Amino acid sequence: MNAMSAVRALIDGNNGSSASDSGQSHALIQDPTIITLLQLFHVLLIAGPICGYIGATRLNRNLVMVYLVFCFIKTFFEGLLAILTPYLWSILVAIIQIWVTRIVYSFWSALGRLTPDRLQQLLDPTAIGGFAPRAVYW
Repeated sequence: MNAMSAVRALIDGNNGSSASDSGQSHALIQDPTIITLLQLFHVLLIAGPICGYIGATRLNRNLVMVYLVFCFIKTFFEGLLAILTPYLWSILVAIIQIWVTRIVYSFWSALGRLTPDRLQQLLDPTAIGGFAPRAVYW
């Protein structure tokens, strides 16, 4: 269970059966306006990873910042879920999300220290003759 499925449980109810089977809803949130706002919030959060991918491939610091904000929001929700639930899995997911957020922050701050000329050089793999670029994971 992650933060998004926890919100779905608030909307849909926890028992897995549909509301039409029993005639009543077990959902904690029944107001259609709040449900619509939560679903819109989920759709808006999709923009974070998309901006992060595009920002990382183009070395665009502003797009990486959008992903960094997404990571902070997701870290908050995963941490809250880890505190509120007694599951070890939730704690592990929260720790991994903190680690991912730290890596994204390091990348974002490193992009801020580079000059525009150096960014253009990094985007052009043929800028340094005889050097083959390679992926580095840390």
